[in-house]
Amino acid sequence: MVLAAGPGSLAWAREWQQTEPESADAAVLTACAAVNAAVRGRARPETAHQAVQDAAALSPADPSPWLAALLLARHTGTSDEAQRAPSRK
Repeated sequence: MVLAAGPGSLAWAREWQQTEPESADAAVLTACAAVNAAVRGRARPETAHQAVQDAAALSPADPSPWLAALLLARHTGTSDEAQRAPSRK
């Protein structure tokens, strides 16, 4: 998640994913960067959600896409979704 938070990380991750479309690591980084961008209002939540789904499909054992999904729901979801997501304490 730290790499995904940096400025320009979404563009870099997308470029990596285009270069290696079957790379689970590239998909996970893209998903996390997309979620960070959506939380900051710099990307559409729907785009981030799709990136999370794609990453989870490529790497089902990696918990990172699911953590990203929880963060996305907590920050950009409906009030019901936000209540069901774990709080950051």
